[in-house]
Amino acid sequence: MLGHCANCDTPLDPGGHPALYCCEYCKSYAKDVRFFRARERDGRAKDPDIREALNIRMAHLVVGGYSSEARRVAPAMRSAVLAANDGLCLACNKAPATEVDHISGPGGERENL
Repeated sequence: MLGHCANCDTPLDPGGHPALYCCEYCKSYAKDVRFFRARERDGRAKDPDIREALNIRMAHLVVGGYSSEARRVAPAMRSAVLAANDGLCLACNKAPATEVDHISGPGGERENL
């Protein structure tokens, strides 16, 4: 319906910036639904690792979402984290560090990366 959120049907602000969704959660939810459907279509949803990732994404949606903005790590912070431990992966301490993960929740503070 025109003027309503494409995900939850909440009326949109008629004077606001044109949008399909009423909030970040609805936008993220719709994106995840498209992702789930694509994994089913391409057959990768049968892969145990992909299935686990889909289950984690679904759990985040069930508890109210997991903001992609909140997960972003500033480039300077990312560089600092990757350079720590002499640039080596913390898990194996051999391969070069290439990924930055959050320890608990989406906070981008150094102690959480």
